[in-house]
Amino acid sequence: MPRSEGGALGKTNDMSDPKDEGVLGEGSFGLNVEASMDTLMNDATAWQAYAEAMQSVLTEYMAETELPNQRCVARAMSGVNVLYRMGLQCTRQANVRRMWDEVRALGGAK
Repeated sequence: MPRSEGGALGKTNDMSDPKDEGVLGEGSFGLNVEASMDTLMNDATAWQAYAEAMQSVLTEYMAETELPNQRCVARAMSGVNVLYRMGLQCTRQANVRRMWDEVRALGGAK
């Protein structure tokens, strides 16, 4: 998973607020508050690729298995959902950074 030094999962926001949009679950995964827009988009692409690969494996498993282990499949699908959510959060944060940079370029914020 994307965990390169300086990547989107490096230095994180204060994770004490479970409602924080940059945090998943109970706060064990958080976005790096200093990650660049490019880093966020690269990590989003990686998260989406992991999710797509897992989904392909699960689809193949479901097609080949008559009675799949429902508990196992449900857990795996939850994992796919987490990967998609991390990608979405990276994309959202990158969009905010882009807009903020545009405002700064126009002299609106310092």
